[in-house]
Amino acid sequence: WSVRSVSETYEPGSVFKLITASTALEEAITSTDKSGDFYCKGAENIEDRTIRCWSYLHPHGSESLRDAIVNSCNPALMQLARRIGAKTLYRYYDSFGFFSKTSVGLSGEASGIFYDLKNVGPVELATMSFGQRFTITPLQMIDAVCAIANGGNLIQPKLVKSMTNTDTGEVTEIE
Repeated sequence: WSVRSVSETYEPGSVFKLITASTALEEAITSTDKSGDFYCKGAENIEDRTIRCWSYLHPHGSESLRDAIVNSCNPALMQLARRIGAKTLYRYYDSFGFFSKTSVGLSGEASGIFYDLKNVGPVELATMSFGQRFTITPLQMIDAVCAIANGGNLIQPKLVKSMTNTDTGEVTEIE
C-alpha cells in the first residue's frame, strides 16, 4: 500500500503555470493586467523545435498575464520564462519546496525530479514554464499553490487525525 499523492511523481502540466506566473510577479518582471505583454501566434519556435499552444489552430493573440493564465497559453508562459531565466526559476522552485520532500510523515515519499540547472537549455526552460519535462508529487504541487495563497509562506503539510472546535469543544474525527 502506498499513498500516491506523496509516493508517485507526475508532470504537473498547466497547473504549474501558477508557479511561473507568481515568480514573475514577485520579481516584478510583469504585472497581472499589462495589456499586450505577450503574444500567442499558436506556437513558439525554440531552437529547432516548434512548441504549440493547446489552441494552436486559434491563437490567442495579444494577452496580459491574466489572459495567458485564463487561456492556459503555453507561448505566453514560454515568453515569460525567457524573461525570468532558469537560474531565477530554480531559486523559486527550491523556495516552493520542489527540490525536497515535504516530510509529511508518510513512508515512501518521493521528491521532484528536475534537470540539473547547468543542463537547462532553451527547450527545457520553455517546457518547464508550463509544467513539462520534470516531475513532482501532487502534494508538492498542492503545498506550492497553498504558499501562493498564504502570501508566499510555505507551510509544511501535516496529517490530521481530528479537529477540535475551540468554542464548543466538539471533536471531528478524520479517517
